Amino acid sequence: MVNTHPHEKDPATAPASPWATMGLVASLGLTVSLPIVAGVLAGRYLQMKFGAGGGIMAACVLGGVFAGLAGAVITLLRESGWKR
Repeated sequence: MVNTHPHEKDPATAPASPWATMGLVASLGLTVSLPIVAGVLAGRYLQMKFGAGGGIMAACVLGGVFAGLAGAVITLLRESGWKR
């Protein structure tokens, strides 16, 4: 029998399984959401500790957003096999 499936010869070009894709999506969700939640909690704590206005909270949330997005980009680059 002749092997006619185009991806069976090269596993690197084989499509990802649905479970691997769902794992990547879950990983990205946690990578983005956890730093944002940590920023909110840290901002709330610092706001209560120092009695400051909303500037500290905004700075902490923005820091969490940027950290989450940076983590997501790093995760995507690592999963895609990108090298410098």
